[in-house]
Amino acid sequence: MSFVLKVILDFAADRVLYLELRTSPKARPELAMT
Repeated sequence: MSFVLKVILDFAADRVLYLELRTSPKARPELAMT
């Protein structure tokens, strides 16, 4: 089971009505993205 799915299922089990998950881009120096 993926980590994100487990997080969502855990929050659903706690009857959370709104969940906002955010990520940030990873540094990719080979593509000039930092």
